[in-house]
Amino acid sequence: MGRRLSPLLPPGEAERRAVRLPGLAAPAAGRSRAAVTEASSFRRILTEQQYGTADNLAARQAIYRWAESPVDASRWALDLIAWRGGERVVDVGCGNGRYLPLARERGASLVVACDLSAGMLAGIEPFGLHRMLVQADAQSLPLNSDSVDVALAMHMLYHVPSVVTAARELRRVVRPGGTVLAMTNGRDHQAELQALAADAMSAVAGVRVERPSLIAGFTFENGEDQLAAAFTRIEAHELRRSLAVPDVAPLVAYIDSQRVPVAWLLPDVAMWPAVLEEAGRIAGARIARDGVFRARTHVGVFVCR
Repeated sequence: MGRRLSPLLPPGEAERRAVRLPGLAAPAAGRSRAAVTEASSFRRILTEQQYGTADNLAARQAIYRWAESPVDASRWALDLIAWRGGERVVDVGCGNGRYLPLARERGASLVVACDLSAGMLAGIEPFGLHRMLVQADAQSLPLNSDSVDVALAMHMLYHVPSVVTAARELRRVVRPGGTVLAMTNGRDHQAELQALAADAMSAVAGVRVERPSLIAGFTFENGEDQLAAAFTRIEAHELRRSLAVPDVAPLVAYIDSQRVPVAWLLPDVAMWPAVLEEAGRIAGARIARDGVFRARTHVGVFVCR
């Protein structure tokens, strides 16, 4: 691939689209903090509290240590792309940077890592690849049109107010012939873990607490129809695995990682420590009976062109 200009928009336009990140070597600038706070209260909570740092995401990723299948879902997803080497990649909603070194392994020459959370970006470690860190909204990316070869949207579109708007932005920034990869979960993903949390919350609250889905806006079941507003060619792939967790601690840590978006369902958020204790008791009884706590996983990837 020949030498190309930076994918980032010039300062005037970029400033209307992104948020400047103090202290990070990010050549992007952008959308004011006030504009970000116009988003829904729930989205602000996700950005500033749930994902204010990488800790909660790391706790959820850690549970896959006990996957019974040797298939790594992240690598499986990226290998759905026919990498040629030298690709310019934007990872939108990059979180703690899980996919950045994997893109390097596949020959990417540049990665633009975007996330709405400054705390997430601040925790990304150097990994020997030319990269840019940009605080930006997936619905208004500070990138030139047709400027990257691959756009990743991995387990993040369900957090975006308008999936269709974000999909059109992803299509805009990817060159003709490039690829957009969008990953999400199926509705039944980790149903056993969600039930464990709901049962513990209900026992502590004294009334049945039903947890709303945190991913309902973009699942494997409804995602393709939404992406079709932006793409004419979409391939859907799914991967089912199972977890066999032998210890209580990672299960409790997983549930605790979702405290911010679900603790408000309790009569009093101060009940949360008791919820974790009850979850540990329930999980411990299951492990004593079966040897492990089992949960099914269901992820899906849409390859869009």
